[in-house]
Amino acid sequence: MDSSGRSWRQVAAEAEVSDERAMVACYLADLARAGKSMNEAASLLRKGRGEVRTYARDWGLRFTDYQTAPQPLQLIWKKPKRGLWTLEIEGGVIAEAIANGGLGYKARRIGHDWHVGSNAEIAMRRLSAEMERDSLDLFGVDDVVISMQIEGVGRGRLAPTEEPRAHRLQSALAVSQ
Repeated sequence: MDSSGRSWRQVAAEAEVSDERAMVACYLADLARAGKSMNEAASLLRKGRGEVRTYARDWGLRFTDYQTAPQPLQLIWKKPKRGLWTLEIEGGVIAEAIANGGLGYKARRIGHDWHVGSNAEIAMRRLSAEMERDSLDLFGVDDVVISMQIEGVGRGRLAPTEEPRAHRLQSALAVSQ
């Protein structure tokens, strides 16, 4: 699975991740080096493109049809009034989160099912993760960052979640290549 002479077990130990995660990363690195596309890699692994994209982003992999965008599409949840958050593109609302009485919040893409959460951030995080995963179909781009505007604090990132050890993952895999 890893043609470099180092095993996925060594990558797992150095990156401090599970054997399975290291095995998938090494396999994807080999596919990327062989010139495979992300869609081909997803098909071979029987995983969705979004999951393979997460590996590519976290482990620093480049496929023929995917390279991390230097400037991802930025989407920001804003709170126009109490009990309502909206997510817009080019002035049009594409998603909303509304207070659900004493039951928390619910969030949805316009015309789609609701995601429920005990507060606005949880509901929006669930919906944002789904939208980020399906970003190529929804927005025509792979790299999307979805945040929420927080009064007096700035922005809080909702999706994709950042891998806090991305540098460690990338260096462990780079040594094996």
